[in-house]
Amino acid sequence: MAYSYRFVEDLCFTDVGFEVEADTVEELFVASALATEAVMADVGKIRPVVRRDIEIKAEGLDMLLFSFLEELIFLKDSEGLLFSRFDIMVKDSSLKGRIYGQPIGEYEGELGRDVKAVTLHQFEVKKRNGRFYARVVLDI
Repeated sequence: MAYSYRFVEDLCFTDVGFEVEADTVEELFVASALATEAVMADVGKIRPVVRRDIEIKAEGLDMLLFSFLEELIFLKDSEGLLFSRFDIMVKDSSLKGRIYGQPIGEYEGELGRDVKAVTLHQFEVKKRNGRFYARVVLDI
């Protein structure tokens, strides 16, 4: 896999922002998901013992990423789950796959900040220098 994410401290003052670069669109989505989960917990300590099948459709790649991250937050809020593994396929403006994680109550690490939502503030998805790029701001 060839992707990376980095948190950007001066991107926003009261929220958490990150940028992602990846060779493939799937890697862009995985890195964005991992960055989102990393705000809430140590991803390396989230055991992949619970599986959820997901299917998302949206208009455009940017809104597909937005909807995917919102789905992770929804599953955290509604089912109390954190995720660490993402087996997904993106085609056109749809995403299918399986995500793996564990209940927050069984997580043995230290919890971070609670992510409430993905914002559209400075949200961006594009191809840059032959790679996929995204900028995401999370409301905490």
